Amino acid sequence: MLRPVSTLPLPHSAMLKLQESGFLYLEDILENEVSRAEVCRILRQWGKDIWDTFEKCIAPPKLETALDIWQTEVNLRSIVTFCEEVDNTLGGGIPLRRITEFCGAPGTGKTQFCLQLSVSVQVPQCLGGVSREALFIDTDSGFSPIRLQDIAKSCAKHCGPLMMEQSLKKGSIQVEEYTEASILNGVHYMAVNDHEELIGTVSLLDNFLETNGKVKLIIIDSLAFIFRYGSTSFKDRTRLLYRIMADLRSLTLKFNIAVVVTNQLTTSLELAPEDGSVSKSSLIPSLGDSFAHLIDLRLMLGPAPMSVPCSSNGKVPLMMLVTKNCDPPCGSALFEIEQGGIRDAS
Repeated sequence: MLRPVSTLPLPHSAMLKLQESGFLYLEDILENEVSRAEVCRILRQWGKDIWDTFEKCIAPPKLETALDIWQTEVNLRSIVTFCEEVDNTLGGGIPLRRITEFCGAPGTGKTQFCLQLSVSVQVPQCLGGVSREALFIDTDSGFSPIRLQDIAKSCAKHCGPLMMEQSLKKGSIQVEEYTEASILNGVHYMAVNDHEELIGTVSLLDNFLETNGKVKLIIIDSLAFIFRYGSTSFKDRTRLLYRIMADLRSLTLKFNIAVVVTNQLTTSLELAPEDGSVSKSSLIPSLGDSFAHLIDLRLMLGPAPMSVPCSSNGKVPLMMLVTKNCDPPCGSALFEIEQGGIRDAS
C-alpha cells in the first residue's frame, strides 16, 4: 500500500511543492538516491528542521535484541513508595517503562499514592532511588500543595541523616540536595479541564521530556474523571483513550519513564436470564474491559478485610491488591496513610 505525501508531517506549502515535482507518494522519494537528493534540495528551502523531521519520519526503527531490552529493564531502578510491604509486593516499587493504574473508591489512597510517588521519585541514587522529577497532571482538582509539603518534609527528614551517613562512609563531603524546598521544586504541576486539553497536553509531552530530562514520572489524576463526566460518546471515548494510551506507551519506552494513572470504580450489573432482572451487582474499574489491556500494572485499593486487626493507633489499614502485573506474581499488601505519606501498617 502506497503512503501519500500528504500524510507526512510537513508544511502544506512543502507538500504542494513535492507534489508539483512529481512526488505523490513516499515510495517515489525512496525509489533512488537521485529522488532523495531532489527532495532534500526542495525541503531545505523550508529550513534544516523540516528535513530533519522528514528523515526521522522515514528512518527505520532502532534495532534491538531481546537481550538488549532485558538488560535495559534490569538496570532501571523502581520508584519506592516508602511502604516496605507494598514495595516488596511490587518487586521493588513502581517500575519504569510501565503504565501503572491505581483504582479504587474515593478515600482509598489513590491521590495519596500519587503525591507520595511525586516525592519518592526524587530519592537520591545513593539511597537506591531514581533521583529524578515528576509531572503531575490534575483533572479533578485533587492535587493538594499542603499535603505534598507534609510528605516532602517527612521524606527529607528521614533521608537527610541517611544521606549524611552514606557520604561519611564513602569519605565524601558532598551530599545530594534532598530538602523540602528541592522536593517541591521537583514536582511540575499542570491542570486540565476536559479531554481536549488532556489530549493536547499528552501530545506535547514528547517536547517537554526532551527539554526536561530530569522528569521520570508522569501522573494523571484522574484519567477516568475526564471521560466519565464529559460529553463524549462511548465510541469517541474508546478512540480517544486508545490515542492517549498509545502516546503514553511510546513515551515510557522512549524516555524510560514511569506513567501512573488513577481510575474510579463503577457498578456492574448482572441480569438474570429468566426475566432480565438484576441478580447481582459488583464494583469494577471504570473505562471498560478494553482499557485494562492498555495498562501493565493494575493496583486495586480498598479497606482491609474485617479479619485484619486494627493498627496500634486504632486505624483500619488499607489494602493494595495487584490484579494485573507483567513481572512478579500478583499479591496484596497492607498500608496506612499517615501525615508523612504512605507507610506500613503498624
